[in-house]
Parts: sequence; structure tokens; C-alpha cells
Amino acid sequence: MRNKLLPLFFIAFLLFSFHAVFSQCTPQDSISCPDPEHNGEVCPDSLPGGMVGHNYSTVATILPPPEVLADTVHNIYIPLHHIKLMDVGNLPPGITYQSNTTDSIFMVGTYYCILLSGIPTTTGTYYLKIVVDIYVSIGETPVMLAEVTDSTSLAITVVPDNSGIANPEGNVFRLIPNSPNPFNSLTHIGYYSPAPEKVTLMVFNPVGQCLYSEEITGNKGENYFSFDGHQLKEGLYYYTVSNGLKKFTRTMVKTR
Repeated sequence: MRNKLLPLFFIAFLLFSFHAVFSQCTPQDSISCPDPEHNGEVCPDSLPGGMVGHNYSTVATILPPPEVLADTVHNIYIPLHHIKLMDVGNLPPGITYQSNTTDSIFMVGTYYCILLSGIPTTTGTYYLKIVVDIYVSIGETPVMLAEVTDSTSLAITVVPDNSGIANPEGNVFRLIPNSPNPFNSLTHIGYYSPAPEKVTLMVFNPVGQCLYSEEITGNKGENYFSFDGHQLKEGLYYYTVSNGLKKFTRTMVKTR
């Protein structure tokens, strides 16, 4: 768990304030974002997708780990002092980041939060390029250990506006395909309804076994299921969204 979580923390540091703008978000705490192994934590561990022309807003919480891996050969760890964001690249156009600290520095032992918000303008999957400086404690003095860059592990997927609101079929029950897809743990499956009604989501494995079922009574307009598939194995899955009269079936891919 230690070796897996520390790199994840470095990647998730993308949520640090790129422009050092103070955010009004409120971080989670040890109850809602626990750190049972004391290796640092990021909540949630994947970012929801967005849709072109629609508001995007989510809050992430970060708890820095108490130490970092300094020597991979001998498995040597050094106490972490703080981490400072140096650069964030390949952001989805239209989305900005605001941190609840003005200096882009996150200290050990404190929960921080970041507000991600905006209106995406361009479709695509954006693998965020994160560059951070890592400072360790040598005696009482913080010393920069290394600059870490990651451009493969966290992504925001932006899909086209296919909600049906602004086209001739806007007054019919329509599916909004899941996003992100592929997904790591959390993906959002939506639909557009011309009136409040009960809608059911079902998720199946490749041999047709139902793994999950949920029914909600949504409002007129866009509605979303938030499907948590962190316990699923990697691979292809099917899901259906039905209002009892019309049913849509699509595929989604679970990754590590």
C-alpha cells in the first residue's frame, strides 16, 4: 500500500492551485477521508468527467504522507516536510483550479482542499501533467529532494453535449453515456428525462450476471447515477439505463 499510495499522492497534487488563488472549499477530515495506514490520502481517488458547455465542479481533499521513498533499491524512506506545486499542464480548456492555500505548499499532517470548476469547451481525455518539488526534513531544515513529474495517472474526460436539450429529440428519454470511460473507481452515468420518473441502472459482467442495481426518481432534465466500481476487476462491463418503456445498453471499461 505504501508504494502505491505515495506515487498517487504526487499525481493527485495536480489539484494544488496553479495560479495560487485562494479557494472557499472545505476539506474533508479523518472521518470522511481516513488514512488508516498513515501513508497519506487523496479523496476521491479519481476525477469525474465533464461535458462540453456544462458546469463542472468538484472538490478534492489531500493529506500529505509523513514520508517519501528516497531509495527504491534499499527501500529507504525519509520524513517529508512539504510538497510545492511547480507546474500543471494539459488542463481541459475551460476548467480552472483553486486551492485553499495561497502558496501552493502543503504541509504534512494537514488536510487541504481544492475546488475544480469551470465550463469545459473541448472534448477529449486530458492526462494532466503534474510537476512538484518534494522537500524532506534533514534535521530541522527542509531540503529539496527531487522534482517529480507525472503525466499518465490522473485524467479528466470531457464528452460532447449529447443531453438532447437543444435538439429536436430533446423531449424524449435519452442516455448520457458514462464519463469517464475508461474509469478507475467512480464513473457518472446520466440520462435526460422530459418529466420526473423512476429510472433504473443495472451493471453486468461479460457473462450477463447482474452486479449492481439502483433506482432513482429523477427530475425533469439531466440526472446522474454515480457508480462506484472500485471493487470490480479490470475489464469490460455492460450497463443498462431504463425508465420501464425505453432501455439503453452501453459498455464501460474498468482500469486499475
